[in-house]
Amino acid sequence: MIIRKVNEEDSRIGAFVNEEFSLYGQQNEVVLNYEDYCFVAEDDKGDIMGVITGRAYYNEVHIGDLIVGKNYRRSGLGRKLVEAVEEAYKGKAYEKITLTTFGFQAPEFYKKLGYEVEFVREDKDPKLSKYFLMKRIDSFPYSENAKQCGSNRVYPLSIVEGLQDGEIIPDDENNINAVLFWHYSGFAYLSGNVNETFLQRIYEDYYQTERERRFILINDDPKVIQFFSDKNELVLDRRVEYSFGTLLPGECKCDYRIERIDESNYDRIQGRIIPTFSWTGKEQFLENGFGYVALDGEKVIAVAFSAAVSSEEVDVGVETDENYRHKGLAKALADRMCREIISTGKKPVWAHAVANEGSKYTALAVGFVEDRVNTVIRKK
Repeated sequence: MIIRKVNEEDSRIGAFVNEEFSLYGQQNEVVLNYEDYCFVAEDDKGDIMGVITGRAYYNEVHIGDLIVGKNYRRSGLGRKLVEAVEEAYKGKAYEKITLTTFGFQAPEFYKKLGYEVEFVREDKDPKLSKYFLMKRIDSFPYSENAKQCGSNRVYPLSIVEGLQDGEIIPDDENNINAVLFWHYSGFAYLSGNVNETFLQRIYEDYYQTERERRFILINDDPKVIQFFSDKNELVLDRRVEYSFGTLLPGECKCDYRIERIDESNYDRIQGRIIPTFSWTGKEQFLENGFGYVALDGEKVIAVAFSAAVSSEEVDVGVETDENYRHKGLAKALADRMCREIISTGKKPVWAHAVANEGSKYTALAVGFVEDRVNTVIRKK
């Protein structure tokens, strides 16, 4: 074994750190949420006035350096740069912003911005006493409600975090006890203490009233299930949800070309479970989602994509052309999806109707583990 100081760039080191950092967090069921950031202020000529850099990880955002040019100090620029960071990470599963500063730098500046001193490591020279400060980040409204959903919460969180479209309907605007989340895909979820009055309202407004898109309530609350079980126009089915276990030792291969979904191939994707199932359009999907396609020549023959995305999880959707099934395409694409999701510090999730044996096979083959079975309530 040799231990040496590295001065030159080595791409292997970055890849090693990212992979091991992500895997260790996954093993301990901690969402990585890692992201470097840098905000820069420029004048009209494009000259740099100030910079703030740092990184976000786990449930916090850390400010590393805040540098304001000497000609712009005491102009409010430092405050604006800090506020840019606060605004950028508001509502994205980060709970706090942390930083350190020395006595001769800016402890009083950060206090005025609402940062609280958690600890001071005193030094014999007060200028070198180190201050550890923290400020809570305001989260999106209804984020805690979404996290309380007993079923797959990535769908309600995707609405709350503004990544995908949907509606949020509280039982009472002035005294919220329960919340209904209705995703663009048609999947709906309930959280909180649901009373019969709210259930009757849901029944009348979403099952008895014609809507432009479907309404499928996914739930595990016996009280909710009992309420809808005697409604003749409704069908109750079962849906299996999976959490992720362990990646396969090696990446799955297939005999066809695989491409990332982009502008060039998006419009050629055909089928039922494809991005248009849960995204309003190409622009929204390419900005907030991702996926892969398998191609035979220029024909898209299989797709795996992020059906729902939150700051914590990604739900994987898969579809294979019926003429190309049983060739390992779903497994190869799903495996690639899971690897990318995990590399970003998020958790892959999967779900399907109990009767869908093909989806069950693919899920188990790429490392998913059955987590729970929920009830699906839909129109006949």
